Amino acid sequence: MNNKNFFDNFYNKPGLYYGNGIRPEFEAFINKLNCQEYFVLDLGCGEGRYSLYLSNLVKSITSVDSSLVGINKLRTLIDKNKQNIIAICDDVNSSQFPIDKFDLVVMATLLDHLDKEEQQNLMVKVYNSLKIGGKVYANVFTTYDPGYEKTRKKAFQTNSKISETSSAIKHYFETSELKSLFTKFDILEYCEFIEEDISHGPVHNHGWAYIIAEKTSG
Repeated sequence: MNNKNFFDNFYNKPGLYYGNGIRPEFEAFINKLNCQEYFVLDLGCGEGRYSLYLSNLVKSITSVDSSLVGINKLRTLIDKNKQNIIAICDDVNSSQFPIDKFDLVVMATLLDHLDKEEQQNLMVKVYNSLKIGGKVYANVFTTYDPGYEKTRKKAFQTNSKISETSSAIKHYFETSELKSLFTKFDILEYCEFIEEDISHGPVHNHGWAYIIAEKTSG
């Protein structure tokens, strides 16, 4: 089963499956910006929680995901609340983005759903889509995530706190590996950590990394 069909099963459930919350470091980052005129690209948006959060803070958001179920749920919320979001059902691997268009690109748990070649190809498109001074926020799961042990077929306890959606992850990131995708950017902030997640499914743990970076040259 591909990721699109995999997530359809979860997005078919009532409400937003992953909840309305966004990462606290993302909220803190946005709160520091004067972003009312921003054009934003939200890649792998799912049901659109990051897009919905940003909708009253920025000028326009283009939200892309391969799950039509997720995109249709977002479109329903757009219609209901008249928000400034353009929701597109497409595969980020084949999508083409306007050049020098966006002030911010969001990739929340997207890069870890791609293999290494797909990651590299996407980052070229993301870089080209940003204006000078444009910024990127991305987060991924790391090899400290319990799901990594499962994919490596290593021994783990049956009571290990593993996300019920972990089987969709293609690549768990090694320590500092995420930074290697951002060599053309200035890295503004980077962090790795482990924490408990209560936002969806049974309580589970995650190994996380996030990065905030800026395009400073053409």
